[in-house]
Amino acid sequence: MALSVVVQVPVADRHELQELAESLASEAQVVESRPFDGESVVQTLLVILPSTYPFFYTWIKSRSERAKNTYVSVDGMRLKGFTAEEVSRIASEIRQRVANDDSELG
Repeated sequence: MALSVVVQVPVADRHELQELAESLASEAQVVESRPFDGESVVQTLLVILPSTYPFFYTWIKSRSERAKNTYVSVDGMRLKGFTAEEVSRIASEIRQRVANDDSELG
């Protein structure tokens, strides 16, 4: 089954976020917002499936190696930080939720 996550990056990375959405075969819109801290960001709601999880994992891991300003929200939890350990924790949480949702169907 699917898991919905929100991914947020700086406005300068809009194209990269759009490419991620397209690669996940998501028709999600990338929208610009300005949180209370005043920095403009873009975000999108993505649907992660067991079949698209590996691509999402590769993207988030690659991004963490070069950009520290990415947020992922899962079930209202906003996750940021992206050290190698934090990326593994976030990715594992998403993978488990996708797998658990999928196993409940079967």
